[in-house]
Amino acid sequence: ADIRPLSPYLQENTQLALAEASLGGDFKGTLKHVAKSKRGLDFSATGNLGLYGVSLLYGQRELIGWGRMRAENLAYRAPANGSRSLAASAVTVNAPRLSVTIDEQGVNSITKALQASGAAAPPAAANAKPQPAKQEAFLGSLAIGNTAIKQGEATYVDLRVTPPYVLQVNKVDLSFKNLSFDPKKSAPFAASMLINGSPVSANGSVTSVFDSPS
Repeated sequence: ADIRPLSPYLQENTQLALAEASLGGDFKGTLKHVAKSKRGLDFSATGNLGLYGVSLLYGQRELIGWGRMRAENLAYRAPANGSRSLAASAVTVNAPRLSVTIDEQGVNSITKALQASGAAAPPAAANAKPQPAKQEAFLGSLAIGNTAIKQGEATYVDLRVTPPYVLQVNKVDLSFKNLSFDPKKSAPFAASMLINGSPVSANGSVTSVFDSPS
């Protein structure tokens, strides 16, 4: 299914445009109204889900995209009360692409793209003051059996220096096992890539890959 018609909704709160994207898979969802609850709705989705040929533009240039992203045995729950949860047996992303530019004021293109149209860009990170206010985490729990990124590429351009600094990362292959928020569980990983033409590889195991939202 072509999901490009959703682009205007994306542009209500960001400066991103959905140039290409299609949705596929076999999944089902349920949505229930829950009176006197925190969110008002109880939502869940299960099955296999794919997003294909995705290209997100900022201005006239692609900011992020990928050829194929597939989640197997996906289970997402957003209860009317309580924390959201996400689980999947496997998530695979083929040929992802990322292009980030730091402008002369030190603001990166991702930050600017996520600003609503007409909003002022935030100050550079070096001048920004910490915000102590705590917000609710989007996810309360995460469990993904196998995660793989295949043949990814990224470009980083820093316009604060002359000539601009350019970093090219190609042929990125990255895999994780057992990603979760649980600090007691380890996540073995393996990575290989080319950084400005030089091969780099690493493997090992990490715990609490993401900060626990609690």
